[in-house]
Amino acid sequence: MDKLIINQGYDERQIAARGIAFRNAYLTVLFSEVILLIVNGCLEVNNICLFDALAVTTMPLMLSLAVFTITVIKYEAYKYYNQNNSAVPYLFAGYGVILSVKELFTLISQNTVLSPDGCIHSSVTGLFSGLCLVSIGIAYFIKHSKNIKTDE
Repeated sequence: MDKLIINQGYDERQIAARGIAFRNAYLTVLFSEVILLIVNGCLEVNNICLFDALAVTTMPLMLSLAVFTITVIKYEAYKYYNQNNSAVPYLFAGYGVILSVKELFTLISQNTVLSPDGCIHSSVTGLFSGLCLVSIGIAYFIKHSKNIKTDE
């Protein structure tokens, strides 16, 4: 029976680490969403729109994705998802760089971070999302390079 469990990739330490990662990601999205809504609500009293609906939903989700993935990478709880070295974190990082550069050029060309309706421009949300994706690739690269050094 133990051999069957090991072959399926069951590892109690990794399951516990993923539980921590899910908790951290859930709390991150919960608290960041509440903070953004409170800030937006306080500013709406003065007829100021800081974040549009896209930013209020996208930024906490991207932040929680980054928190989850970085926690999983930190505790090395991503094994058995992919037996070989995974290229997915590097693809995230590559897409994050492309998205960040594109949105940064958009912001520079418009010379403002505010959209015509007075809210923060959607490119700021895109830039934030890109930087979250880049952080996933960086965390994986750092952890993976440390593991290679310890193996040698």
